[in-house]
Amino acid sequence: MRDAGDGAGHDQADVGATSFERDHELTVLAKEKETLGQLDTALAHIDDGTYGVCDSCGNPIGKNRLMAVPHATLCMSCKQREERR
Repeated sequence: MRDAGDGAGHDQADVGATSFERDHELTVLAKEKETLGQLDTALAHIDDGTYGVCDSCGNPIGKNRLMAVPHATLCMSCKQREERR
């Protein structure tokens, strides 16, 4: 078996597939880091008593929204407004 670094057996399709897989893994890692940050923020909001309060308008975030997205920091109205931008 040859060393994978010697270029043997690596045609353009193999290189492309490897590159695609690496990019995909980096994308998944970035998304997981983002989610972890959001969860840390939610835990901080629990600690300071502001969990469930919209960061934008200060109104309560609906129970159904928090059940679907426990780390939500915006109420539905503010989130929709943000997404339209």
